[in-house]
Amino acid sequence: MAEKRNFLLGYGERLQVEVSPPHGGGPKWKPYDFLRAKTRLSPRVARVAQELADMPGDAFPNDQAVALLTLHPAFLAKSYFPGGLLREVNLQIVGSKPAVTKPEVLPKRAKSKELVTSELYVAAPREVFLRWAEALPRWGGARGEAELERIEDIRLPGLSDKVRHFSDDLQGDILMEVVLHGNSATSPGVVDGFAKYLKALKLKFELGRKVQVGGLTYVALHAARKFVTRIAGYSFLRAVRPMPQLRHAWPKAKASKAVQVPFQLPTGGPVDPLLKVAVFDGGFPAKSPLAPWVNDVKVPGVSGPMHPDLVKHGLAVSSAVLFGPLKAGEMAPLPYAAVDHYGVFDQKALAEQDVYGVLERVRTVLQQRPDYRFVNLSLGPETPVIDEVVDLWTATIDELLASGSVLATVASGNGGEGDLESGNARVQPPADCVNALTVGACDNAKKWARAPYSSFGPGRAPGIIKPDGVIFGGTDQDPFLVSSMKLGLASGTTGTSFAAPYALRMALGMRAMLGDVLQPLALKALMVHCAEQGRRNVAEVGWGRFETDLEQVLTSGPGEARVLFQGHLEPGGYMRLPIPIPAEGLQGKVELSATFCFATLTDPQDPLAYTRAGLDIYFRPNKDGRSADRPDAQEAETDGFFKKPKVYKTEQELLESHKWDTTRHAVRRFRQADLLDPVFDVHYNARAAGQATQTAGSLPYALVVTIRCVDLPNLYDLIVQRYRGQLQALTPVTVQVPVRT
Repeated sequence: MAEKRNFLLGYGERLQVEVSPPHGGGPKWKPYDFLRAKTRLSPRVARVAQELADMPGDAFPNDQAVALLTLHPAFLAKSYFPGGLLREVNLQIVGSKPAVTKPEVLPKRAKSKELVTSELYVAAPREVFLRWAEALPRWGGARGEAELERIEDIRLPGLSDKVRHFSDDLQGDILMEVVLHGNSATSPGVVDGFAKYLKALKLKFELGRKVQVGGLTYVALHAARKFVTRIAGYSFLRAVRPMPQLRHAWPKAKASKAVQVPFQLPTGGPVDPLLKVAVFDGGFPAKSPLAPWVNDVKVPGVSGPMHPDLVKHGLAVSSAVLFGPLKAGEMAPLPYAAVDHYGVFDQKALAEQDVYGVLERVRTVLQQRPDYRFVNLSLGPETPVIDEVVDLWTATIDELLASGSVLATVASGNGGEGDLESGNARVQPPADCVNALTVGACDNAKKWARAPYSSFGPGRAPGIIKPDGVIFGGTDQDPFLVSSMKLGLASGTTGTSFAAPYALRMALGMRAMLGDVLQPLALKALMVHCAEQGRRNVAEVGWGRFETDLEQVLTSGPGEARVLFQGHLEPGGYMRLPIPIPAEGLQGKVELSATFCFATLTDPQDPLAYTRAGLDIYFRPNKDGRSADRPDAQEAETDGFFKKPKVYKTEQELLESHKWDTTRHAVRRFRQADLLDPVFDVHYNARAAGQATQTAGSLPYALVVTIRCVDLPNLYDLIVQRYRGQLQALTPVTVQVPVRT
């Protein structure tokens, strides 16, 4: 008789119920009363107005100027956004950025004098700033005027805010990337005003492609390096930096010194002929041995010739999606899905640093082919992420993935051996996408570790856990074997370029095995949930090493049950998600692990408020219970299930950013007496441009929960019995899928 397999229990969302919101706290602490706030800020507003008046008019499109309002760190929550103050003065919010400040008055329990805060970019005609400076000393604190108490400082952006990554050895005419506040809808005339400003400076320049995403406009600019500081004088210029290079043949894969080794290609397949994967890379060779499973799709605008290294890279990435790492002398496993390979850049794109053009080809395909559910990106700009400015690639890919209907794996980059102090070892765009699964590389040792070349975290906050995880990507001693152009011969390579598609292959295996009941967000949650971290640094390996044995992910062993929730949350609502346990309760020691994932719209003009959705998650070990010292509490006691990730530098930074992360994961241990019908109460917070919004839509989410109780070996069966008709085992579809790779 075949051994019974306890497959993943699905439809946990059938258990969810709406609940009333918890009771609020007391009045808000204020660092300054209104009189002190007015006294502090009046001379600063006057200084800003005077500085604006002294600057040449060409720097201001339609005489509009941009200034920075620094919030006091106690007022970062969206409910404290100073919208009333902005309306009172007639200021328009055009963005924000994270900053560190030393407030004159520290919040209660502050552990440092330097605290994370948000600086708001506000725009208005110069005359508005002048009128504010004249009126502020006479304010009495009515209506929006009272929100002045939330402001720590006001100033104009300086060169240190705008100019990025210009080294002393970079000289002559160069290609730059300029980021402007606003777009044609929100700030008409900004781009034309920038061209007029450059002409007024009498510079030799050439404006290239212009791309709008969210509340920003990205512009390619050819000009002399020596004029950067003058270029940065344009008021609506948010940032300027050298245009990053495309990662040609990236990650910088090193061919193995080993001789090519034989292997066998499978016959037949793919396992699920309905599954399609879009791979965006450097091209696919004609007459490849992998042609039976790969469709080489010609992309408009790519006229060739393709670079040989790019084509070799594209072949290797496709091989990794189809088979994972090959094994010498063995037959490759059947591919789970066929690949549509899009060669999106050629030698011309490399020579012209056409970062925008390559991205536009990716965007066009994904917009025209919404049927793709699986995507791999092992390419992007060769630059580390920075906290203050969201890269165009990141903003665009996150926008395309906001529905949660696509699982995209993104290589973290191969800059892991770069300078740590300068941040050059950090993940590279679009690896900081909050809606993608970012994959780094590790070795294959028993005591595994991050591969030295693999770029690592932290990412930006929110989205600070990047990469999401790691998987084998090859080392010099143990290379990642991929198909070569020669039939039956594999060659070795290394790079996160191959780790990312390998991780995608594992997700495809789950989908092929259990069918379309597993939505992309659920696959992402399962990948993170089953990752092995141990005591390794979360900044280096994310949530851990992804599991490559599908049996371990999709089935439960003795004393274990894994449950999947998939659904939608409504803005402002409170939803209770019960954690299934037997009717008889639990025995002995209990381990709970839980992983939440959601997808969201984003605001690239607001890095610190980048995600438009966040979850307040209240874990209640006993849904009806009160603690002994609070028997009259109005709701059941809560427990902080999701602890502070170590990559958050301060408790204050955690408080403001953690709930806006799109992935949350934790493992906790309890005694049986501590758990009596435990639940997660989840509140969906919606925001836009850092402030409350009434226009948010429903939020797609996935939750994976694993209950382990070694003293109850029939735990799975007891849970199935209690929730019969609600939970359902997700058994394999009729296609026979190998679960071990």
